[in-house]
Amino acid sequence: MSTSYKWAHPKGLNSFRGQIGEVLARKFLEKEGFRVISYEFLVAYNPSWDFWGSMKGNFVEWNEALNKIYAGSVHRSRRFDFIARRGEKYYVVEVKTNRGQLSKWQKEGFQLSKRFGFIPMVVRTKVKLIADCKDVSIEVL
Repeated sequence: MSTSYKWAHPKGLNSFRGQIGEVLARKFLEKEGFRVISYEFLVAYNPSWDFWGSMKGNFVEWNEALNKIYAGSVHRSRRFDFIARRGEKYYVVEVKTNRGQLSKWQKEGFQLSKRFGFIPMVVRTKVKLIADCKDVSIEVL
């Protein structure tokens, strides 16, 4: 006898898979020699340390341009997953897990990022979640 249940997490199971995919992508990029920093962190904190070199101004200007194209939209303020650097090249990184696709906004943001000297990069991950009823235990107190 099999019973199915609807996933009750407000963002859904795909969101959970996506979070796992981001962790896997970050580890992969770091293993490949990239220095990886959260895009959200850079927007909120905007540090002036050695990560940026000559690109800090480009990052600030790029985000101002993004604000203009997203103005009035219902799009979330979170636009990309990571900014990565390897050598003197800077990458705008979006992670897509399983069959995830770039949104219209991400495509526009990627196009805009090229004008400011960033290289758009999509990292694709595959995540399977496997669980069985034998993995469940009940303790009655």
